[in-house]
Amino acid sequence: MSAYCTLAAGQVDYGAAAGSAFVDPATIDRGIPTPSSVIGHEVGEKAVRYDPMMRYFEALAASSDRIVLKPYGETHEGRTLVHLFITSPKNHQRLDQIKENNEKLTDPRKLANAAAGTELIKNHPAIALMAYAVHGDELSSTDAAMQLAYQLVAGIDDGTKSLLEQVVTIIDPLQNPDGRERYLASIEQRTGLISATDGQHIQHNAGNGRTNHYRFDMNRDGAALVTKENQARMKVITAWNPHFTIDSHEMGSLDTYLMDPPRQPLNPLYSEKDLYWRELFGFEQGAAFDEHGWSYYAKDWNTDFAAIYTGSWAGGAISLLYEQAGVNSAAFKLETGHLLTYRESVHHHLVSSLANLNTLKNNRLEILGEYYAEHLAAVNGDDELTGTFLMPPHADRARMSRFITLLDLNAIEYGFAQESVRISGATDIWGNKTEALELPVGTLVVKSAQPHRRVVHIFLSFDIRPDNDYLKIEREELEKGEESRLYDVTAWNFPMAYGLESYW
Repeated sequence: MSAYCTLAAGQVDYGAAAGSAFVDPATIDRGIPTPSSVIGHEVGEKAVRYDPMMRYFEALAASSDRIVLKPYGETHEGRTLVHLFITSPKNHQRLDQIKENNEKLTDPRKLANAAAGTELIKNHPAIALMAYAVHGDELSSTDAAMQLAYQLVAGIDDGTKSLLEQVVTIIDPLQNPDGRERYLASIEQRTGLISATDGQHIQHNAGNGRTNHYRFDMNRDGAALVTKENQARMKVITAWNPHFTIDSHEMGSLDTYLMDPPRQPLNPLYSEKDLYWRELFGFEQGAAFDEHGWSYYAKDWNTDFAAIYTGSWAGGAISLLYEQAGVNSAAFKLETGHLLTYRESVHHHLVSSLANLNTLKNNRLEILGEYYAEHLAAVNGDDELTGTFLMPPHADRARMSRFITLLDLNAIEYGFAQESVRISGATDIWGNKTEALELPVGTLVVKSAQPHRRVVHIFLSFDIRPDNDYLKIEREELEKGEESRLYDVTAWNFPMAYGLESYW
């Protein structure tokens, strides 16, 4: 291979300098096409473009009964969004049954009794949704997704076979292809014959690819679901109800790697079990990094309070964040003198993904049991989260219709009052207690006793607040002249945003 390549961006092939393969060739089925045989370069040599990536996934799907390629949507620029369903051939034969059984675990009202769910779990695989590159200019995770798919499909070792038997892995390799293509075109125009490793170079300060075609940050659209891409994605999430999800990103080039768990403030709708699992998954992910001698950290700026991201955790999934230092498809010299290559950044995401999938496999029965117990408690509705939200009809029917569409997209159950409703002692949207009140026929009724109970509260609660222990720390920091520890928005109220009257 030449010292530098003139394909796409003219980058020095820093990736090849890493030398070793991502996976032991002895554990791979040579009959499965490698990514390089289709895309024309090694994984991690440079960022793969959308069209070669799609050609590879089509070739991979045609080569094995471990994988099915399923389109789920389309971007504004006409690029197809796809999911890769990867599991054992035996699981593929019963994939519809797995989906149906998982619906029963999510909604235990569909089971004959509670014991039926416990019995069902014994032979039910865990479902993982691995989502990469919602920000188009955060490049490395898509290449990692491609290598992950290859290793899961081609792996012949016992570990891979066991993983395939116990987990259905749904890979969303590129959530924002429009942004990625825009960004890679910009990098190509700013890269010389020899790639620069200095972060001050124009090559490392390319145009904006973070957003979709309409310059909308889809990572802030996980709840409002304004974008067509996220609407399509949410339909898959609510159809499959994954038990585990990851959201893979990049951050500043001078950083290392951020993984779970998060720090305060956390959304109070988290349970202790949520946090336990995020600690465990993060610990085992970190242990995998230790084997390679890689730097990483947790908590720090990673808070999880705002209900604006994918929101899978609110539906019952264990949901993790990946943040890798970005190098813009090339290499970046750090202050320590270490040369962080694109290949290494891809490798970090790959190792993270495999570590987390194995943690999911090894704890499958316990995770599924807790998932089922959470949803059983939700539909039984016998705790402090139990109640009813009431929203009288609005004069603007189109606005009310859009609000109801949002409930549908998030699989929130609702109904309409067939006669007037008398209430007293309810709390209104401003937090005030009401006296006796009569709401008219057609009032929108949302009972919290339903499978996605926490999603109901995320959307309809009037004032979700950080806990007092965190607020004390926040005040102390501010009084010392330090910055706020908050990362994102702290207030949201969807009924108010839609101009609706609402009561709880």
